[in-house]
Amino acid sequence: MTDPQINEALKTAGPIFRKLTGAEFVPVRKNSAVPGEFNCRFEDGKLFVEGDAEGIRCGIYRVLQKLGVRWFNPAEEIIIPNKPAAALKELDGFREKPSFPYRGLHICAGRHHYEDRVGRWMSFNCMNRKLTHLPEDDIIGTRLRELGLSPDTTVHAYSLIISDRKYFESNPEFFAMVGGKRIGQENGGQLCLSNPKMRETFARELHELIRQKPHIGVYGICPNDGYGWCECEKCTALDTPEDRNNKQVNGRVADFAADICARMEKSDPNAYIGHYSYSNFADFADHLKVLPKNLVVSFTQAHCYRHAMNDPSCPKNKPQWERMNKLLGKTGNLYIYDYYSHNWNGMPAPIWKTVGDDFKAWRKLNIHGFLSEAPGTEDSSWDSFWPVFYTAAQMMWNADNEPDALMQDWCRARYGRAAEPMTAYFRQLESSLYAGNACFLKAPDDLRLLLPPETLQKCAEDLDAAAKLEPENRLLAAEKQQFESWRDNLSRREKYRAPETVSGLPMSDFAGPFNPQNLYLVQRATQLPDLDNNTEVMVFNTPDEIGFRMKMYDQNIKRIKLPETDAANQVYGAENIEIFLADGKLPGVCYHFLIGANGKYAASRCEATNWNWSWRNNAKVTAEMKSDHWQLTFRLSKSDINAGKTCKFTLIRNHDTTGSRRILGLPGGGAFFNTAGYLTAE
Repeated sequence: MTDPQINEALKTAGPIFRKLTGAEFVPVRKNSAVPGEFNCRFEDGKLFVEGDAEGIRCGIYRVLQKLGVRWFNPAEEIIIPNKPAAALKELDGFREKPSFPYRGLHICAGRHHYEDRVGRWMSFNCMNRKLTHLPEDDIIGTRLRELGLSPDTTVHAYSLIISDRKYFESNPEFFAMVGGKRIGQENGGQLCLSNPKMRETFARELHELIRQKPHIGVYGICPNDGYGWCECEKCTALDTPEDRNNKQVNGRVADFAADICARMEKSDPNAYIGHYSYSNFADFADHLKVLPKNLVVSFTQAHCYRHAMNDPSCPKNKPQWERMNKLLGKTGNLYIYDYYSHNWNGMPAPIWKTVGDDFKAWRKLNIHGFLSEAPGTEDSSWDSFWPVFYTAAQMMWNADNEPDALMQDWCRARYGRAAEPMTAYFRQLESSLYAGNACFLKAPDDLRLLLPPETLQKCAEDLDAAAKLEPENRLLAAEKQQFESWRDNLSRREKYRAPETVSGLPMSDFAGPFNPQNLYLVQRATQLPDLDNNTEVMVFNTPDEIGFRMKMYDQNIKRIKLPETDAANQVYGAENIEIFLADGKLPGVCYHFLIGANGKYAASRCEATNWNWSWRNNAKVTAEMKSDHWQLTFRLSKSDINAGKTCKFTLIRNHDTTGSRRILGLPGGGAFFNTAGYLTAE
């Protein structure tokens, strides 16, 4: 029986291959020492592609690419040349194997972290992994197998293995004690990691999952997103003195992960167990002399893209590089998890040289592979990040690729006669990034670093020259439109910048007419508001109370998602407003309110990684749906947050009506837990 991924590759590539060569593919299953390796031989007018199932799929698509077929961007169509770039006889003996065994993406789109165009693009470009939540495998697992994308469930997994619904009522001791109370994971808590019966149950549930889903590549056992760590005596006893000083939980996470891995080694010796090196447990491996052989570590990094990861001159990258090498000293099962497009949307991203340098350095260290978050094709990020993701895909397969050569290739394939000026355009964008030594961290003001006046002028000249050579080229027109959006953004964003202080209105006006102040919630990357779905704000401040009245306009108000309960994850998963208020006496302490469009809300007191979702407050919250907006009123006694005459705050709107979340905030995209960035209400 032919493997599903071979069938899918033949369905996609077969007609293109016949059109270009008149020949047929013949898959030949063979065992391979290297998964994904393939060999081609041309006989009797047919091209035989030999390898394991993954090798045949990748071989078929690599043959197309050798013939000049390209798929740079899942938001666009496959580019098929007028004539093949290689003769059939040149394919005889064509053989390759991947530089990295783990090659994938986390698709941040749709209801199930999946969009088929992105999945097909990944398969075409020879990826073989996709981050997948355990329940999602039941929904998209069959399709992933057709595409050759093995699920990696190294996700926030505690609540997926020990569910509130199944265990909280009967075994509340399995769950975190926060503020003296056992709280469910839906209310922002973790598990009580020290509880031996919980560990036994966790291992039993995981064993059953492995039995039911043997096709999954890696079984994740990672903490839930956020904090809410257990404060019971036995859990805190697992923390090291350094953990307690730094508000971290490396010790307890290391103890738990080692225990679960040991149990799985006995019950399921062929299963790989996945865990993050991330957040406040990034150094958990430091507390284990030897990492379990069945443990796969996802090394999460958010780094400077001006410098390669191994550049010792970079203050941002150097400590991460050292941490990664320390981990590598304990395990060979390590892959990189990066955030290429996160918080930068469709802004310029000429970082393909840095991407290439990173992969070359990773291969020398025998890093297992790579994963990055990628949005759905409707997201503006693909407009500027397709060269980055495409370069990464090519480097995953063959780390000997040169990023500049890849760039010249996409200019030839996409822009035809305009390849030369477009090559100059992309190189000009690159030159501004690498002109100085400043780190590129995707901060809002980094746009001016990438697009100084001289770069704007030269890029405009290159695009104009290209348009004269290829006036009907749609891809070229789209690139020019993207460039104009950047130039327009630089001229407009100052208009929406928030003041450092806001004059709070008297509470006597709270029930009066709605007269919004000149305040805008903006996207972090663009620093522009969504005026089609604008958010209007009124801030109230008295000696005793802080208050907000807000209107959230929505062109798709009937499709708005409402939380069913006031559980934190329910509210956050729907349309919501986040209100953060700084403690008036304790630096670094803030209070976080999550409020849904139907008035359901959750609140916590936050100090570093200690989020107390049991925090009691006296907030007065109402929300009401209208024909074209929803409106919110919020009042809180200042005594609840130790505030004096002034009060510091930040506002976030998580706008989610079509399955693609847009985050807007005041000021500058929102300061979240960084109280130093809050506005002051006087």
